[in-house]
Amino acid sequence: MKKFLFLLLSASLSLASCIQDEALNAEADIVACEVGSGILMRPAIIENDRITFIVGYQVDLTQQAPQFTLTAGATISPASGTQLDFTTPQKYTVTSEDGQWKKEYTVTYQHAETLSEFHFDGLEIVPSGSKNYHKIIEINPQEETIFSSWASGNQGFVTAAIFDRIDDPLLYPTASSEEGRNNTRCVKLVTRKPKSTLVATFAPIAAGNLFTGVFSSDLNLSRPAEATHFGEGQICYYIPKSMEGYYKYKAGESLHVENPQEGVDYTDKKDTWDIYGVIFDTTVATSGYLDGYNVLTDPSIVMLAHLPRESRTEAEDWTHFYIPFELLDGKEIDPEKLAAGQYGIALVMSSSEEGAFFNGAENSTLYVDDITLNYTEDQE
Repeated sequence: MKKFLFLLLSASLSLASCIQDEALNAEADIVACEVGSGILMRPAIIENDRITFIVGYQVDLTQQAPQFTLTAGATISPASGTQLDFTTPQKYTVTSEDGQWKKEYTVTYQHAETLSEFHFDGLEIVPSGSKNYHKIIEINPQEETIFSSWASGNQGFVTAAIFDRIDDPLLYPTASSEEGRNNTRCVKLVTRKPKSTLVATFAPIAAGNLFTGVFSSDLNLSRPAEATHFGEGQICYYIPKSMEGYYKYKAGESLHVENPQEGVDYTDKKDTWDIYGVIFDTTVATSGYLDGYNVLTDPSIVMLAHLPRESRTEAEDWTHFYIPFELLDGKEIDPEKLAAGQYGIALVMSSSEEGAFFNGAENSTLYVDDITLNYTEDQE
């Protein structure tokens, strides 16, 4: 009996010691969030260091009090549920349970709208460890951000090319350039090839891309194109009749084909760029957005503006392009869904048309500037 009591006491002390010595959580993340009932037009968009709430025009941004769910034991400042003025984005700092890690989030309330002009004049520097890359934003003449939903694969390239130690943002696939049409900025997309042999095994080539939506931080290297959430959070209240803009393009010398696509003859094929606009039904699309694998084929797509391959030529000088939006066979726009904000819009551009499948030529370079969505007269 004494031996049993001794063993029981020893086990209890050992268990208490284990509980006492258990390491505190070192994570500092926002994992979920809530806002007032009925004001969101789309589910909250939670990215690596920013959160975006797409809300209706009637919502008063001056008095909002979002609530956040954090990783275990973490704290947030300002406190969850604090009422703030979100006519400008607000900064929140999350501190891990062990107090050793902090992470800053930018939280934005954005009235649902469909912009008609994109000039790529804005630029944010996104830190990622010791590496920084560009994020394209739209600004007005007062240098105020009016659209921050341009996304790219730069975040994925940071992960894929982790051993390349690229410190210059201009060496990433997507970057802001000072070579715009009218002495302004534009976007520069370049197909890059990771230098590390180990990395090239998983991601042999990375096309420069830019799209309206979100690049997910949950990157699966076996299916990387699923990380591109085309059109996520983008509401289409008005249906455009066409899309136009300007480009310059030079194809890389040698086309790398990692994943040949069915029905495509790659004999003597040269790399080319791509640009298109997609209108889709968010109530039909899986998770309410498209990705790199289904953005041109998903059943939710209602209208498409896609520049034909023969029109995507090389050009040393700024060259105009024009693409009409066309209804797909058997599809139509439901006026009730349109008014309810249930159609999404994705604008997509890439320096290599098959970049999602790791097909492309290193150094293929595409510049894009001054995109305009043209609407019918009663929607302008």
